[in-house]
Amino acid sequence: MKIRLVTALAATTLVASPAMAHVGPESMIQHFAEHLLIAVAIGIPLIYGFLRLLKRSGDSRR
Repeated sequence: MKIRLVTALAATTLVASPAMAHVGPESMIQHFAEHLLIAVAIGIPLIYGFLRLLKRSGDSRR
């Protein structure tokens, strides 16, 4: 699982790096923070829902 997480993070970094090229170097940190907040705002409910789904599917097997 740890290797998959590291691979996913590395792939995200490779994909996100060229996307940051449309921002000037003086505002890159702020722009990255904005994108990070958007990703967190979308990711937390998705991860929560996925974990609940896994928990429910595990409960039905018992």
